[in-house]
Amino acid sequence: AGQTVGNAQLLVRVVDGITTLEYLRGVLHEGQLDARMTVDVREPTVKVALTGGLKGVEMNSLLTSIGKSETAAGYVDMDWDIDTRGETAMALQTGLDGDLNVQGRNVEITSVSAQKLICSAIAQIQQTTLSNDMPATTKISALSARVRFVDGQAQLSPLNLGTQGIALSGDGAASLETLDFAATLKAQVNDELEALDKACRVDERYAGLDLPVNCAGNLTDETGNLCRVDVEDIARQLLEREARSKL
Repeated sequence: AGQTVGNAQLLVRVVDGITTLEYLRGVLHEGQLDARMTVDVREPTVKVALTGGLKGVEMNSLLTSIGKSETAAGYVDMDWDIDTRGETAMALQTGLDGDLNVQGRNVEITSVSAQKLICSAIAQIQQTTLSNDMPATTKISALSARVRFVDGQAQLSPLNLGTQGIALSGDGAASLETLDFAATLKAQVNDELEALDKACRVDERYAGLDLPVNCAGNLTDETGNLCRVDVEDIARQLLEREARSKL
């Protein structure tokens, strides 16, 4: 999708088949962009190098521009150092190599509620039901993520986020060709969940327990139903813990 940089300042040099964007500065989706790029077209295999950062970008604006509106809101900082090479647009896409780092503040995932997902699983294990309405979104107090582009994949490792009653961490990978992805997250819960519903009550059995959350699909899919809590694995961990306590 095309992007518009407001108040743009740039300096470009073209010498002997090498185009160097010395700097591109401006406003992009409310954030401050500072980027540099080199494009070498002296051979059939084009070489591209990208470095830079984007501070204070508004997530809903950014995601709407790539067709993923109403997915997340709030502000994040990004920085990247990425190279690629190829003779076609797809080769340049799958040939990405480098890192993208993201730090978030006041972020809200508007397409899914982590509290509802986790509380529903806990209630199922405890053979009870939720009696209160769960939050419709996930308000994140802390977010950090690193995406490494390598071998035709975007590898997410690690992802860490905190929200009411839940700390999530994990990793995953997406194909740069098909955009299919899979991720495995581990949730640790605390007694803040009980404030939402008594059925979310976290007793000593859950202390230090990793609640696995598996996500899979395609990056073009709607995001609301891509993740599920592995209730069977949680039940297995609880049974093993109880068995050890009786030894």
